[in-house]
Amino acid sequence: MTYTTLDNIVRNVLQRKQYPIHWYFQTLVNAKDILRELHFDVLRCINSTKLTVGTDNTADLPDDYVDYTRIGVQVGQNIRPLLQMDSLIAQDNTQVGVAETGDNTDNKSNSIVYGFPMASGLTWGTMLTNSYGEVTGRVFGYGAGTQPDTFRVLREQNKILFNRSINAGSQIILEYIGDGSSCDSATQVDPYAQACIEAYCLWQFAEQNRTSNIGDKQYLKQQFEMQLRILKGRKNDWTVSDIKRLIQKHHVLSIR
Repeated sequence: MTYTTLDNIVRNVLQRKQYPIHWYFQTLVNAKDILRELHFDVLRCINSTKLTVGTDNTADLPDDYVDYTRIGVQVGQNIRPLLQMDSLIAQDNTQVGVAETGDNTDNKSNSIVYGFPMASGLTWGTMLTNSYGEVTGRVFGYGAGTQPDTFRVLREQNKILFNRSINAGSQIILEYIGDGSSCDSATQVDPYAQACIEAYCLWQFAEQNRTSNIGDKQYLKQQFEMQLRILKGRKNDWTVSDIKRLIQKHHVLSIR
């Protein structure tokens, strides 16, 4: 997919306004602000990064983190998701039935391995996932309380806390929604959003200009709202068939 940049959008706005390059920074700030807002519910840009689990079983969240869409470990070319558990605590997060000694993680595939005592001094390990990251089960006689693949987001500390069964140094895949605060002039932007961002910048020029009259401000605001509706329509994955099916679903035949 071909992307445009904030630099191209800002220069297009300045060209349309016939403003010199001295207005570049102000226009870039306006473009960055609306791009951040569009990230939340329209563009839904998903960032992906790798986190390294520390010795305290935590990993730092990115600076532009808003909310996660998926957290997991890489298994081949697949991502096996981890489960959120709000009761996980940092002081003692050892799960019942998980061995406290030994390596509970397969370092080659990042797959978590259970260790259960069979007899005095003997343990056995059961792989819970296959090569595709799918859960295979085979842990008979143990309830759902035995879950080594859990995490908890600590927003007050800007960290993610992982179960102690996930070894320090493990690589965690985090897919999250960013707030766009880390963008700059080289940030890549969806071409569908270019007209909307330009319309917002032109509207903000009028809002920040003391000599602009109320009519111009209202007109440019309407132009921005129209471009925003067009952007939402273009990014919506609904088709004509989906709409017809929805209408037909809520209409049934009755006796006349």
